[in-house]
Amino acid sequence: MAIKVVNPVSPTQRHRVANQHVIDRLKLAATQKETIHAVEKAKKIFDHDNTAMHDEEVRSGAASALYKQLCLCFHTGASKGQVNSLTAALEMVYRCSTQYIIDSYNDIGDGLIKVLLQVIRKELGDPTDKSFSIVANCGKIIKYFSHVDKLKQNVATQEGFLAVLTEILANKSFDEARYETMHAIIGLAMSEGNMILMAHTEGVLEELVFISKRREETDQMRRWAGAALWSLAGAEENRELMCCEEILNAIDSLSDVDCRRTTSYMVSLIKELSKLDQNKSPLVKHNNGSLLRRLVQMATDDEYGLESIRKAVMTLDNIICPETVQDAATLCPLTEKRPGLIVTLTSVVLDNDDPETRNGGLSALAEIATTLTAGCDEFDTLLQCLVSFLSSGEIKFRTMAVLAMKDFAESESNRSYMTECEGLLDGVTQIALNSRGEERADCINILYDLTCYEASRETIALNDDLMRLLADGAMSYPLEEGRNLAIESIINLSKTNASQRIVAENRLVMITVLDLSHKDEKMRDTFKRFAEYM
Repeated sequence: MAIKVVNPVSPTQRHRVANQHVIDRLKLAATQKETIHAVEKAKKIFDHDNTAMHDEEVRSGAASALYKQLCLCFHTGASKGQVNSLTAALEMVYRCSTQYIIDSYNDIGDGLIKVLLQVIRKELGDPTDKSFSIVANCGKIIKYFSHVDKLKQNVATQEGFLAVLTEILANKSFDEARYETMHAIIGLAMSEGNMILMAHTEGVLEELVFISKRREETDQMRRWAGAALWSLAGAEENRELMCCEEILNAIDSLSDVDCRRTTSYMVSLIKELSKLDQNKSPLVKHNNGSLLRRLVQMATDDEYGLESIRKAVMTLDNIICPETVQDAATLCPLTEKRPGLIVTLTSVVLDNDDPETRNGGLSALAEIATTLTAGCDEFDTLLQCLVSFLSSGEIKFRTMAVLAMKDFAESESNRSYMTECEGLLDGVTQIALNSRGEERADCINILYDLTCYEASRETIALNDDLMRLLADGAMSYPLEEGRNLAIESIINLSKTNASQRIVAENRLVMITVLDLSHKDEKMRDTFKRFAEYM
């Protein structure tokens, strides 16, 4: 006798049957009692995390049926329990895939958003019997829509939508709903089409700032608020508006959240704001340089990780410009406890292994070097840092230092500082002795300019290697490598009593002067001046 084999029913098939049955009951429910029973059954069927099954629920009409029942219940004054169950079931269904969220929104989204906003407003405005779970359910549904790229702009532009989200954030008693709402805000803020609208909607920036600054908030909420602010600053049109005292204070206050991600958001926000030229000075000067010092501190602190360090350095490069250099140097100086702006950038250039970070540091230092002048705060520190570049194995660092010093030496007011800077004469001399071509010529040019300053001549004459360089240069260097400048430097040293006496005792220089005096009248006069001390 043949045995009939019955294929077992799969869980998916069982769910499909149960799903269709409960949707039919929702659609056909004619009384309040039937509706309540159908919704409770739906919650049992829909409460799972199987995305494919939720897709099937949406495809079968579950979201539409629940939406219609929610509209009916809300407008007929149904109990909070019914509204809570309906919003809970809707939230479960919308755990579906992105494509089915889009399909459902295209079908019922505009109407659903309107009724959800009405439900939320009613709960927020109830002075005695607020339902935290209803608002949380609505917040989750809104969050699902707000994280779908194709829907973000449509959702944000719904009438009163952003205002209601702001109201939820402002109501501290709705903990879960506030978390879901903040998630929604971040999702919407990540859409370029929403950034300007959100920043200019009354209450949005204010509430994000308030949460960022409020220390009784959880670190998570403050971090999310910082992330939303950073995203909104991505729109060029928002940067002037957002570079205000309140937002800069919020950035400052986020610094006390012990979290790398929060720090990253904070630096990214400053970086976005610094892209607008007129914001650079307020960013540097804010709270007596607090944001600037935070960036400087991060630039060499390995605890923050490479990405945050790179952002900090690139942001410093952004905000350092001719208009801010002096303020930045003054507000973040070298002290016993802190290395300060210039020393930190020097450390970044010499010690950081990331090429992009090093280039950012070098660019900022170059801006400082071309702007800062003698007598300004930190000029001596800058010279000392440039001296450290002279011995660098990286040609571009050495070249930047030489060119900066060449510019400095052209100004008479800088020359005494340069001559007195420890290691500067030695560093420039060694580069000239060990290089050729334009680099050697630039170094001799620096030394020539320094000999033009009378008070520097004695110090220069006491440097044996420098004297050897001038002797060699005057005798054997090509014109394009500074031979004439070497000769003029020796002539300058002959014009001051203190340097005359020292050079007259330098056998190599005197032999050079004597040899040149046979063909050059100026050198004959020079030899005579030195000869007075021989």
